[in-house]
Amino acid sequence: MYNAADIKELYQVVSQVVIAADKSPVIMKGAAYTANLFPAARYHVVNVINTTDRAIVLSREYENIMEKMAEESVTSIREILKKEGVKRIDTRIERGRPSSRILAYAERAGANLLVLSTHSKIGAQAIGLGRTARAVIERTRIPVLLFTPFSRERKPELILNPSSGTKYSFKAAMLSVRLAHALGASVLTLYIGHEALGDKFGLVKSYASEMGVKYTIEVAKGDAGDAVVEASKRADLMVASRGRPGLGYKFRMFRKELALGKVEREVMALAEIPIFMIPD
Repeated sequence: MYNAADIKELYQVVSQVVIAADKSPVIMKGAAYTANLFPAARYHVVNVINTTDRAIVLSREYENIMEKMAEESVTSIREILKKEGVKRIDTRIERGRPSSRILAYAERAGANLLVLSTHSKIGAQAIGLGRTARAVIERTRIPVLLFTPFSRERKPELILNPSSGTKYSFKAAMLSVRLAHALGASVLTLYIGHEALGDKFGLVKSYASEMGVKYTIEVAKGDAGDAVVEASKRADLMVASRGRPGLGYKFRMFRKELALGKVEREVMALAEIPIFMIPD
């Protein structure tokens, strides 16, 4: 377990941001929101033309259309970032499997934040985690800022931190306090664990007091997923961990789909605020 003196070593300042670009209005709004949170960072806007979908015949005409759409998406987001005052912006168009290329590019760029939407589609088809978003979230070792079709992008005044109280959740709880200090917000930890609450968050409380952040804890009632989604209606930003207790998560290295459980998938699909997700 970490102590308060180690916190500065746990997290890097967000300095290199990779945005997974598409044509959806969700990521367009997400780009503007992220730029407001981290205006001094260097931004890398990447779009990946999917050349691995066997259902699509990659004719030259089709590739030309996809290239045009890719260029339009990265250009649109670059203009949004410039309008929000971002000074350093790189754009990139790649080809291949989107999730793999996004993760590889993020690692090459030295990213310490990856921004993506839950789905590139719009309307009813956008409900739930899209294939690319889920594959990225299951595999990433980089923190993710995730936007859903329901996300309200507004200045964070209350940060929601759903937590099981395990070692996986600790880093997310501490980061929620650090972000709250930087943004002038308060923190609500929603405890969704199965054991007695006790003093599981004693160190987090101490850190919040040291940072001058208002910090409260509530115990979730009923279904954990429903409780987190309902709490998101009161908050402006969620900081959560991908990790969870149980044997399934321990085998995620062998089966990536085990990295996300039912609660995580539900929350990521339906939450009404952006989600800052911390991998273990």
